[in-house]
Amino acid sequence: MDEELKKAKKRAKKILTSTSSEVDEITRKVALDIEAIAIVQIKEMAAMLKEQVRTSQEDIKAELEEYKKARMAEIDEQVKLKVLEISKQVLGDAIDLKAHEELVIKALENAKRNGIL
Repeated sequence: MDEELKKAKKRAKKILTSTSSEVDEITRKVALDIEAIAIVQIKEMAAMLKEQVRTSQEDIKAELEEYKKARMAEIDEQVKLKVLEISKQVLGDAIDLKAHEELVIKALENAKRNGIL
């Protein structure tokens, strides 16, 4: 630490005893060093932001897929209930509940296979 302090004092004395053109040159070098450091930091931050965006996109895609599956399950259940309700009204008590359920399941499977659901 003492050695660094001595070096800093020497540099300060050199700047104070330097001519205007020497100070300008030192200032120019310092400015270039600062610019180089800033460029490195900007590149690092850009890389970090890019990674965060990529991670966020992956998270959003996963959440959307989960939501889609849940909504499709809800829709399947609603369709099943509606088909049961309608077929009960149409068929009345002509068939038993088990046969009724099998008809509904078969109809839903056909609708999925045909791209309706």
